[in-house]
Amino acid sequence: MPLGYAVLSGAVAALVALSCGGDVVNGFATYGSGKLQGFVSRPNGSPLADFDVFASFGPDAFGSGVKTDARGLYELEAVTHTPLDQPPFANGIIQCRIAVGQGLTDTLVQIRFAPTGESPTPVTTNFVVIAP
Repeated sequence: MPLGYAVLSGAVAALVALSCGGDVVNGFATYGSGKLQGFVSRPNGSPLADFDVFASFGPDAFGSGVKTDARGLYELEAVTHTPLDQPPFANGIIQCRIAVGQGLTDTLVQIRFAPTGESPTPVTTNFVVIAP
């Protein structure tokens, strides 16, 4: 087999792999993304800045964490390396647990992941917590 043919075959295989998944992150094809956002505040309405918010997406628990900004805003976006039509997804939807602070509060929400190349519609979940 000529060397040029082997190189071309590898390039075609790489293109096929990319077209099936979309983007590549850390060497893995991604199939979509989901986004969470919201505010964390005290009962009196004042924002909680620099506060931990963590999201665990699905039974495989791929997760992400951030700190709130000065307004108490958090934004989390996750990508999946699993096709949106395979478990743990159901029609691109996955259950997500959002935890605030060191176990101060948490909740479950459903997140719809958008296919790669499309912008996910954020799910907004606000929290009011009793915190120092």
